[in-house]
Amino acid sequence: MNMDMVSDLVPPTGQIIGIDLVTEGAVTLYYTLQYLKDDPQKLEDIRDGASRLTKALLRADEVNFIVGLAINPVVHDPDFPVAFALKHQTVRDIAETLEHMGKKVVVNYY
Repeated sequence: MNMDMVSDLVPPTGQIIGIDLVTEGAVTLYYTLQYLKDDPQKLEDIRDGASRLTKALLRADEVNFIVGLAINPVVHDPDFPVAFALKHQTVRDIAETLEHMGKKVVVNYY
């Protein structure tokens, strides 16, 4: 876990040798979507996992999402925010946003 980039909203990133960015998942995707919808210039000073993912998506010409179908039991907790629980919808919204930016996007579910 990388505690150098602590955020009040986005969980910390992790590190795995050979992987460019390791993040938590649903919460990071939710904030990535919010960042994509906002002004990208605002991301310059933000270094959390969602901003790093957003910057990578904005640099890419083509994006391939591989989305797992497993259900996280935490999302069934009544205290868990509904917006974070809708991972598949969030990925679809990110894909649609990127396509509107002219990027080629493929989403596969496993």
